[in-house]
Amino acid sequence: MDVSDQGSVDAAIATILTEAGGIDVVVHNAGHMVLGPAEAFTVEQVAAVYDTNVLSTQRVNRSVLPHLRAKRDGLLLWVGSTSTRGGTPPYLGPYFAAKAAMDSLAVSYAAEVARFGIDTVIVVPGSFTTGTNHFANAGHAQDDDVAQDYEARLPDLMKQVAEKLAELAPADADPVEVARQIVRIGRPPQEPAALPRPHRPRTGRRGTRQRPRGRSPPRVLRPDRPDRPALPNPEHLTRTVRPAQRHDARRAAAVPLQHPQPIP
Repeated sequence: MDVSDQGSVDAAIATILTEAGGIDVVVHNAGHMVLGPAEAFTVEQVAAVYDTNVLSTQRVNRSVLPHLRAKRDGLLLWVGSTSTRGGTPPYLGPYFAAKAAMDSLAVSYAAEVARFGIDTVIVVPGSFTTGTNHFANAGHAQDDDVAQDYEARLPDLMKQVAEKLAELAPADADPVEVARQIVRIGRPPQEPAALPRPHRPRTGRRGTRQRPRGRSPPRVLRPDRPDRPALPNPEHLTRTVRPAQRHDARRAAAVPLQHPQPIP
């Protein structure tokens, strides 16, 4: 699927719906990083960064959301970035701006699609400089004259950005862990098995309650209110999980991963 082409996105979504019978979770993870002074990037280059990181999510949503809205269920999972505040480290301005735009779009979508039973989770990984090709495949500014002027004032700064981020990352940082968390969040929460209802004594012929045969259900003491009668043991109560509670459980599963520190 080419996320930069609406026709390709529509064809891919249609194929999945035909072969799999439905879609439950949508993961927005397409992204491309660029490296260099923000001024040295042409308008067309910045637009291309936005197209990959932001507009691609809109193409996918417009294709898949009609299906999720129709069945009143689903999950939009957005892979964000701790860089959405921008500024640190330098020379990543267009990428930071695009990720911030995607984050704002995700928050807006969350409020709008919730009424259709569609949940939203934003996963915010930290900086992973090994195990990925972010820096190796990063785009570079086309205006060489501007880039050289910055290089003359701040020699080797672009190289230092990658080195400093690598120093901040733990030695065992593994980007596969991000994928594991995405899979964990995408799984539907397990509903607890229904517990037996508490025994209700029958009413005798004279309107008196008859004590049930055998042992009475265990009671739970209330040390906070000794003047109140004991409550039935929770094990004898039936618990019903409402859809909203299931959504909250899935939403609460989103745990921010590593957060990079500013470069000294």
